[in-house]
Amino acid sequence: MLNRPLRLLLASGTVLCGFATQLLVWEKLGPVPPWLLLYPSVFTAAILTGAEGGLLATALAAVLGWYYFIPPRFSFAIDSAPTGYSIVVFSVMGVAFSLFSQKLRAAREANARAVADAKLRMVLDHAADAVIVASSNGLLAYGNMMSSTLLQYSAEELSTLSVMDITAPEDAEKARLAFQQLLDFGHARSELMLLAKDGRRIATEINAIKAPDGSLIGTARDISEYLQIYQALVESQTRLQLLIDHAPASLALFDRDMHYLAVSQRWCDDYSLGERDLLGHSHYEIFPEIPEHWKSIHQQALAGETIQANEDVFLRADGKLQWLRWEVRPWRTQDGGVGGIVIFSEDITAHKEASRQAQDSKERLELALAATQEGVWDYDIPSGRVTHNRQWCRIFGLDEEQLEHPVELFFTLIHPDDLPEVSQRLEAAMKHGSPFDGEFRMRHSNGHYLWVEDRGQVVARSPEGKPLRMVGAVSDITKRRADHERIRNLAYFDQISNLPNRTLLMDRLGLALSIARRQGHMGALVLLNLDRFQTVNDAHGREVGDSLLRDIGERLSRQLREGDTLARIAGDEFAILLQDCGQDWAEAGSHAIVVAEKVHAAMGNSFLIATGDQINLSVSIGIARCPRSAEDSPQEVLRRADTALHKAKQQGGGQTTFFDADMDQAVKERFAVDRDLRSAIRDEEFRLFLQPQVDFQGRLLGAEALVRWQHPSRGLLPPAAFIGLAEESAQIISIDNWMLSQVCQLLVAQTMAGHPLHLSVNLSPRQFRQPGFICWFKSLLESTGADPTQLTLEVTESLFIDNINEVVAKMNELAALGIRFSIDDFGTGYSSLAYLKRMPIHELKIDKSFVQGLPTDLNDVALVETMLAMARHMHLRVVAEGVETPAQAAFFSGHGAVVLQGYLYGKPEPAQQWIKHWHADTALLHTSG
Repeated sequence: MLNRPLRLLLASGTVLCGFATQLLVWEKLGPVPPWLLLYPSVFTAAILTGAEGGLLATALAAVLGWYYFIPPRFSFAIDSAPTGYSIVVFSVMGVAFSLFSQKLRAAREANARAVADAKLRMVLDHAADAVIVASSNGLLAYGNMMSSTLLQYSAEELSTLSVMDITAPEDAEKARLAFQQLLDFGHARSELMLLAKDGRRIATEINAIKAPDGSLIGTARDISEYLQIYQALVESQTRLQLLIDHAPASLALFDRDMHYLAVSQRWCDDYSLGERDLLGHSHYEIFPEIPEHWKSIHQQALAGETIQANEDVFLRADGKLQWLRWEVRPWRTQDGGVGGIVIFSEDITAHKEASRQAQDSKERLELALAATQEGVWDYDIPSGRVTHNRQWCRIFGLDEEQLEHPVELFFTLIHPDDLPEVSQRLEAAMKHGSPFDGEFRMRHSNGHYLWVEDRGQVVARSPEGKPLRMVGAVSDITKRRADHERIRNLAYFDQISNLPNRTLLMDRLGLALSIARRQGHMGALVLLNLDRFQTVNDAHGREVGDSLLRDIGERLSRQLREGDTLARIAGDEFAILLQDCGQDWAEAGSHAIVVAEKVHAAMGNSFLIATGDQINLSVSIGIARCPRSAEDSPQEVLRRADTALHKAKQQGGGQTTFFDADMDQAVKERFAVDRDLRSAIRDEEFRLFLQPQVDFQGRLLGAEALVRWQHPSRGLLPPAAFIGLAEESAQIISIDNWMLSQVCQLLVAQTMAGHPLHLSVNLSPRQFRQPGFICWFKSLLESTGADPTQLTLEVTESLFIDNINEVVAKMNELAALGIRFSIDDFGTGYSSLAYLKRMPIHELKIDKSFVQGLPTDLNDVALVETMLAMARHMHLRVVAEGVETPAQAAFFSGHGAVVLQGYLYGKPEPAQQWIKHWHADTALLHTSG
């Protein structure tokens, strides 16, 4: 179609051509109607170029006609009026025809478009794919008949929807990306899930383009059936490959040129190759060493034969023999021709090895049955006959040549007490298939019974499930049972007294607690410790002591009821477990105290020992009632009883003590102190204190070094709060080491300052008995430079109880250095005075318990005067500690040179503070030493 300038130019040219022709006719033929040729020119222009060109042609023709045909030019006269009117009529008709031509042309074009649209719609409605037209913003403008059929929307309904309205939600993002690609590049292709009106999801393939006018035109093809077919094909191939991979034999499919088409996983595993290494490659290329007779078999199969070979063997590349069972057969195409071959192969190397091993096992079994120490039996259940090996006959002393016996023989040999249980187990094994296993007694041919372990299993049943055959073996375990009993006695009974030991006691205590909680009864655990039993061992030897322990056990056993347990749980410690002691706490306590009194009474009678001497012993008893709560445990009950026993021994022995809550609290406090002691040693929480020692005139002679514990939460603690526990736990050694080091450093510092000082320091027996103590102490003196003559070590009488010779040797070694020794707390111990004659003792320290009663308590006066007289005869210095009153000081002033120590002359003070006061007191400075 021509553009506007060309249309107007064509219209002008048509009129000019008509006008020129008109002029030629006018000149040759004379005057003719001026519109003879102008009308056709205008009509032609209107038809060719439309209304706009017709109007231009009409105006141009009118102007030219007026100019040339109405003289004078562009004038108007009466005689030219008709011609003028003709021009007007011409112009009107030209305009009318131009407008009519435009309408006619528009109608013709509209009709042509309608026909074209109808043809297009017919084509689109009969298209096999859905065709959809949309605007650039995604609104649908048109959908063909297939669109309505596919999506179940009418054409009117489609025009109200957008592209996203007919897209399934799961593909929304995918649709947005495709739409953006269409807008950006003018075309797009995608597979989308469309959403039908009824909710169905339709898998489609979308192809879309962008039209020149900006609209978007796309086709949608339903590929649901294609996808189903494709999925079915994939699943079929997967199942086929699965069948191939899980076939009992290796499988490979070849074409006629022996190229791999498919292989099973087992085939790949057999040759340590991957599927990619095989598919498409020639079998002979991968395995160039294939024997010629195998290639011949392949050719026979390609010719249509099926070849089978049961077994074959070849040498693998790794040097091992491989046994194969294989088959080669052709596979055929649709026209019946041979398309290639299939090779099935099964590796039977393991089967061959198993067969060989089974044969070896059979031979070994026959040898083992001949040599085994077990009696093997084979029970044929329907016939009731049992076949035995010779060892079975040997075990029971039967004829070794007669190996088959009736099953009744087995039952006649079983001990009558064990027969019911054995019969029940055998019946259960045959009925339910459970193993037959048990330990019971069987009679030997000589009449005595053996303990045996018999094991068996049903190995064959009928189709109905009835047992047909049962095999098993029997072992003589008489010796093992005896050994087990001996081991049990070792594990649960004391080897000296033959009483239950600690392990068995705890087992029975646990059982007693369970029964007591279930029945609502109370019980009690009574712990007994023999007072000073160690002296019997020391004086008469351990054999006498062991014999005495047996006698004590027998005597205690006679005091108990049936059901109570007496146990020996340590060297000289016994326990009595009392069960069913009543329904409440008080009743249980009453029963326990009655038993305790019986024990004290029984122990009150002397024991006659092997030497002919009479031995008198007392016992300390601790009692814990139980159960105290639902969570009470044997260990907790024993702990409570042990705590009560410890309290009884602290009271001097021969006492009975019940556990109470205060004891528990005391134990917990002791535990807390013990725990804190460990950190105290590490964190240096101990402090050195000094208390002065003076003569009867109050002149300073020296001081005693004392320890205090600066506890982080409990404040400053005196020695009584922790020294006893430290002695028990051996932590006293670390404390003593610290004290001796501090004292030596203080002595050196004062000597260097010109104020020499004499100090006394306590030394625990546990520290003194340490094997390396002497060497350590000498090293300390050497490293610090302390003067040994300025130091007195205070020891208690308990140091002399054990190994007196070693103690004397160590004391002499230290005394040779100039160190002095003092007996601390003199008069409270149990040592013999004869020991003092052997010791390098320089000083006696009278315990403050004797000083406090002076001078009014006549008993204390007599004891102290005896000590002072003994000290004078032995030439020993005397220190009286705990002097708090002038009367006490006056008492000692009349008995010679006695050193006084106590609150009357000064309380213990921190060492540095005490030194400061000492230096400030000039009187003391002049009289020191």
